[in-house]
Amino acid sequence: ATTSTTAYGALDLDWSDYNEVAQVDVVRYRIYVAPTFFDDVSAMALYDVAPAETLRHTVTGLTGDSINYVAVVAEDALGNWNPAVRAYSAQASVSALGEVRNLAVETFADRLQFSWTPPDSNILFLDRYHIFFGGSETPLSISGESTSYTFDGLEPGHGYTFRIATVDWIDTESDGISLFAATWLPNPTLTRARGFDGIARLAWDPVTPTNLLNHYAVYVDLAGFTSVVGMTPVLTTTATQVDVTGLTNGMAYTCAVTAVSLSGGEDAAVTTVEVTPEPIPPVQYADLGLGP
Repeated sequence: ATTSTTAYGALDLDWSDYNEVAQVDVVRYRIYVAPTFFDDVSAMALYDVAPAETLRHTVTGLTGDSINYVAVVAEDALGNWNPAVRAYSAQASVSALGEVRNLAVETFADRLQFSWTPPDSNILFLDRYHIFFGGSETPLSISGESTSYTFDGLEPGHGYTFRIATVDWIDTESDGISLFAATWLPNPTLTRARGFDGIARLAWDPVTPTNLLNHYAVYVDLAGFTSVVGMTPVLTTTATQVDVTGLTNGMAYTCAVTAVSLSGGEDAAVTTVEVTPEPIPPVQYADLGLGP
C-alpha cells in the first residue's frame, strides 16, 4: 500500500505476488480500510471490491494526507473468504493540488518579473500553471517546471493584476492566488530646496497615478550621486515636503527623492540638487515664506 500518484485522497494497492491461478476459483477481492491497525475483518464493513485478475487497485475517497490501514481478502465462487488478515498502512494522497507558495514580483520601468515556489505536497500531480494577467480571462499556460515568468513591454507607472493557478494532469484548475503589481513610477523633481540651521528642507510635486504610490524615499549624501543603487534613504514619507535634520552647517549635501510603488520598486536613476545648511536669523523666515 503506497500513497497514490494517480488520484486524490487515495492509496495505490498492489498484491501482484498473490498466486490467483493456484486458488482456481477467486471471483473478487474484498478491500477493507480503517484508521487503526486490524487483523480480523469479520465485523468490518466492506470498503471496496476489485474483480478477479485485478492485482492492483486504487482506493479513493479517503481524507487527504490521512494515515490508513488496508487489507485485501480473496473471495471464492461460493462466497467464502478468510477474515484473518494483516493490515498494511500508508498515507493517502492530498485531497487537492495546492497553490503556489511565496509569490513575489520584481519590478522595472517596463517589465514585471513574477516568481514562486511550487505547491508543498504531491508535486507529482502538477502538470502546468495557468497565468491570468492584466485582467485577461484567457490563461497563459506554462510548464509545471517553471518557477518564474516575465512580462515585457509594459507601460511605466501602470498597475497590473496577476493570478496564477495550478493545473493537474486531469485538468483540474485551482482557484489560484493573485498579486497586484506596478511598474516604476516616475521620480519627482525637487521644486524647492533650502538650507536652514542643520536642516535641508525639500519640496516636490506629487507623482501620478497617486493610487500606485506607496511612499517617497528621500536620499541625502555628502558625495554626489546620480543613482540610489546600494543607498539607504534617510527617511520615507507620503508628504511632498520634508525637513532632513541633523546636518552640518556649511557642508554641501546632494539630495534626491524617489517614488516607491505599491510593489516596492523604484527607479534608481535620480535628478539631484545640492543644499547647504546654514544659520538664518529668525527674523528672515517670514521674508522667505518657508517658516522656521
